[in-house]
Amino acid sequence: MIPPQLQQQVRDRFGEPLEWLQRGRSPVARLADGILRIGAAVEIEAEQRDAIRDRFPDVPHTLLLEPPFLLETDLGGLSADPLGAVLDFHAALPSPRTEPLHGTVREILATLPPEGGINPTHLIRALREKKRQGVLLPVNLRRLDLRATFDKPLHDITVDIGWSHGRIRLERLCERGICHWRHAGPELHREADLAPLIAMDAASRAVLLHQIKQRWRHDPVEVLEALDAMGLVDAPVRRATLQKVSAHPAIRDDDIEAIVGCPLNTLTSARRVGHALGRAKNLIVAGAPLVLTATPAVSARPDRGFRQRRDRDPRRLFSRWDEGIRLNEDPDARASLTPENSALSMAQRLRVHGQVVVDAFCGAGGNAIAFARSKARQVITYDTDRNRLEMARHNARIYGVEKWITFVHGDVFKADLRGQVGFFDPPWAGGEEMLRRCWAFGQGRFSRGGLKAPRTWRPPDTARLGVYTSPEGFPSMLLVRWP
Repeated sequence: MIPPQLQQQVRDRFGEPLEWLQRGRSPVARLADGILRIGAAVEIEAEQRDAIRDRFPDVPHTLLLEPPFLLETDLGGLSADPLGAVLDFHAALPSPRTEPLHGTVREILATLPPEGGINPTHLIRALREKKRQGVLLPVNLRRLDLRATFDKPLHDITVDIGWSHGRIRLERLCERGICHWRHAGPELHREADLAPLIAMDAASRAVLLHQIKQRWRHDPVEVLEALDAMGLVDAPVRRATLQKVSAHPAIRDDDIEAIVGCPLNTLTSARRVGHALGRAKNLIVAGAPLVLTATPAVSARPDRGFRQRRDRDPRRLFSRWDEGIRLNEDPDARASLTPENSALSMAQRLRVHGQVVVDAFCGAGGNAIAFARSKARQVITYDTDRNRLEMARHNARIYGVEKWITFVHGDVFKADLRGQVGFFDPPWAGGEEMLRRCWAFGQGRFSRGGLKAPRTWRPPDTARLGVYTSPEGFPSMLLVRWP
């Protein structure tokens, strides 16, 4: 609970915050131009003096205020693409210089943060303990000489050195888009910022070195996989191929790969295949179980991050949330709203450009606004709730597309519909009967269109199906299209 006296202090000095957060013992307020972190004056004074003011007087993208306030860098709120957000952040900073790395694997790793050298014996012990716990290792330890691996010289590896954060934490970027500058510096590797965010199969060798050092103490198996990705492991690496056994016939293979986070019919690390099998276990998509197998056999591994989000951040729903979006007054409208990026994708798949689109269930306007932003000639949207129509009109005004949307108070099933594309996002509480009614009604009135449905609903086998997932890959909804 944020103390009322503290809240009033912030209001008096900065105005009403857009949002209050709580990070352990440190309250945080999101302001229009940044993140305000509140703590003990002596701690923030020391942080300003030692970590920023004296050491880095020219830190960009930072606003320092008198104690007890420190305004941190705001990367623009929650991002579905943390890597893209950090790359954009780097692009706004002064250009780095490129320098080569010289030495053995062991010598180079010793120079990278966090401070301290590395001891292959510790890694071997940690891997043996993982094996005793039943973890599938990517290589046979008996055939692996890790000491020789770390004594290999590295060639042709360069890093970008310049202004950088230095200690990016993925959970902070994904959770709120907050990035503090306590560890920032003008002589840091840009690759250190990318290491927590980029997949090993897409990482450069310099990023892989930072991934090894950052994971050294807490994930020995990923250390081994990073060494293998650099081509430093001499022992044969365990690999397997993921294959589809059964799924709804309309689901495309690329949708399955996005859900499980692993390619199909491609030789891949056994550990990654194990995670994919863990994600697919007991998973129903489009009303049918998603059944996968692996050759050779691999045990399914649990993925704790693979789950449906319950606390959806408002900036996922509307990127312009802070400009006065109306939504929280109607919990049902918020729960049913299509997140902005998904709504824009649906507009693209429905090919609404230059078309008259009928949005049968307006709600707070998420899809109608996306259709208008995607250059639909006109959007006609219906709802039986006048308050929701007013919310949608207000939100459309914020995005500057109100004049392209006609808001109709009424029941779409009783309306004389005139349009080229139909879109139906009915209340899912209506169950199977409502979904099938919308599907039949839409096909009878529009030559093409789509139905937004829960992932557990089974559409006709001949439908065109798109699966929409959370940033973690969990399937959250379907777009079922005709013809």
